[in-house]
Amino acid sequence: MRDALVLLTILATIPVIVRYPFAGLIAWAWFTIMTPHQLAYGVYGVPLNAIIAGVTLGAYAFTGSWPKLRIGSISVLAILFAFWLIISQLFSLDPDHSAPYFDRFIKTMFFAV
Repeated sequence: MRDALVLLTILATIPVIVRYPFAGLIAWAWFTIMTPHQLAYGVYGVPLNAIIAGVTLGAYAFTGSWPKLRIGSISVLAILFAFWLIISQLFSLDPDHSAPYFDRFIKTMFFAV
C-alpha cells in the first residue's frame, strides 16, 4: 500500500513538473530530504529521485526558462564546500569506499545550486 502511495504521488507530480519546472525542484527537495521510498519496500531500488530530476531538467530545457544563478554568500560557501570535498576525495585514504558518497554529494550540490 505504501508503495502504491509513493508511486502515485510521484506520478501525480510529473505533469505538474512538466507545466511548472520549479515544482520539480520542490518535489526533488522533498523527496531527497524526506526519503519516503525507504519506507516503501517495493520501490526502494527504483531511482525515483533520478526520475524527478530528469523530468525537471527536461521541463527546463523544453520551456527554455532556466533559473538564474544568484551569486551570494550562501552559494559561494556551498561552492567552496564542494571544492573542499573534491580535494578531500582526491586525497582520500580509501577512495573506493568514499566514492559513492562523493558521487551522491556532487549530484545533490549540482541540483541544489
